[in-house]
Amino acid sequence: MQVTPPKSDTEDWQELAVRLLHHPYPGGPSSDVQVFFQRLPEEFLTGVPMPNGWRLLGGALHSHGDGRPAYLQAILDAQGSSSELLNAYQSELLADGWSVFEAPRPMHGGFVSGVTGDAGTYRRGGDGPVLMVTVVERKDMPADVRLRLDWELPQRMPRTPHGLPPGAELMPTLRPPSGVMLSGQTGGGGDDGWNSNAIAVTDLPVAELESQLSAQLVQAGWSRLDGSADEVVAWSSWRVPAEDEWRGLLLVLAAFSPGHRTLMLRIER
Repeated sequence: MQVTPPKSDTEDWQELAVRLLHHPYPGGPSSDVQVFFQRLPEEFLTGVPMPNGWRLLGGALHSHGDGRPAYLQAILDAQGSSSELLNAYQSELLADGWSVFEAPRPMHGGFVSGVTGDAGTYRRGGDGPVLMVTVVERKDMPADVRLRLDWELPQRMPRTPHGLPPGAELMPTLRPPSGVMLSGQTGGGGDDGWNSNAIAVTDLPVAELESQLSAQLVQAGWSRLDGSADEVVAWSSWRVPAEDEWRGLLLVLAAFSPGHRTLMLRIER
């Protein structure tokens, strides 16, 4: 009779992490996962900066059955605001031969989750994998830094990127107040107009919610033209900073469901 020796706690935790990340079913995003604790595979660290003072918790390498890497994820802790940390890391990347990678997307802004964070995407020499960096601030804790080195993304991108329609870059990012969750975010548009819609789960008066969102429009360079509020609806009209003549409308409604507010941001030329 052969007795299998018990595993250490570290081995148990590693096996659990691998099983949670592994996709054994057909069509899964990867067929093999390796988990690394407080380190990353050396062969993939070449050219990817690890700033001094940042704490590496570890990462996971997802690969295909033939051994080709799909993507590598790393988690780090760092002290500072999300914008400061991302700017510092981007400076290291640019100095090391990386450049900002602009992936085609239909619209640059609109309503997003209230989590305070910043993100950037980079590629080295226009070849190889894409590096995605996300920094999220946490209250009374170091910022959560996520690195994702993705070999699959460039293959899924169109070889000839299409230009964005006019106005797509004019929509600012709007975040709800702290503690307010968003759901049902939608958005899009075309040559003459763009819109973003969301549902805010909150009992905040519409005037207060509209005021907090308006402050973000002012920070984005928008100029308020008019507006009003009552218990059901708050709205404001805006001049959008652009070479062409664009106008904006922010609308907050409490007309459909208790504890929910309908949000709409629209710009038109």
